[in-house]
Amino acid sequence: MDEIPDRDLLRDRADRRMRLLGVLFAVLVGAALIGGLTAGLGEFRPILLVLVIVPIGVYALIRRTRLTDPTLLRGADTSTQRAVTRALKAGHSADPRVDALARDTARRTLRRRWTLATLIVAAVVMTGSLVLNLTDGELGTLAVIHAISAAAFVAATVNAALLIRRSRHYLREPGRAEAPETAA
Repeated sequence: MDEIPDRDLLRDRADRRMRLLGVLFAVLVGAALIGGLTAGLGEFRPILLVLVIVPIGVYALIRRTRLTDPTLLRGADTSTQRAVTRALKAGHSADPRVDALARDTARRTLRRRWTLATLIVAAVVMTGSLVLNLTDGELGTLAVIHAISAAAFVAATVNAALLIRRSRHYLREPGRAEAPETAA
């Protein structure tokens, strides 16, 4: 018997939420482009090319990995999401549905370990850009943006590493379905 009886409902909700995030992402990128173009007043700036290419690539990557294989947890309600997060931190759960969702989340996390390497590269690039700005004596807005971006990528890298570690630990422990029967 399936430990997650509402699997189809969770998958449908996850798909809907990812589509909504895609629309929001497109609106934000469009707003950034319009703002960049009006600030440049027709002047070509290489950063505008980056503002176009990078978000499109990120969106394509998210769409390819998330919408074709949605995480069931994204379709769950907030209390279930918190319960799964607690289970991953604790390494176990007594609730069979939460355990199944935590195992599903852990498996999907380990299948997407490449995100950790991507985040590390982004953190190094942004930190390098910040160092170059500071050594050039530029302490303006760009340096602040680089500092915030570097800090965000470092935080995301640490979070991803912790999630991978917790996922490995959770999957090492026997689940409710796989737990050996104890004799009474």
